[in-house]
Amino acid sequence: METIGVKIKKIAENTLEIDTREINSIEAPLDLTSKFRASYYLTGALLGRCKRAVVGMPRTVVN
Repeated sequence: METIGVKIKKIAENTLEIDTREINSIEAPLDLTSKFRASYYLTGALLGRCKRAVVGMPRTVVN
């Protein structure tokens, strides 16, 4: 998430501080969004903050 301007700081063993005040892009890189299922949270945050978002499609596994 640092690639779009988010600052992440580990402040305790199980606690992260995530600072989104300096988001500088509406485009979430595909390698970022395809790595976690909850990438829709990132999409929602970008839409809420920037009114636009560009995200790649997650990888699909077909059995």
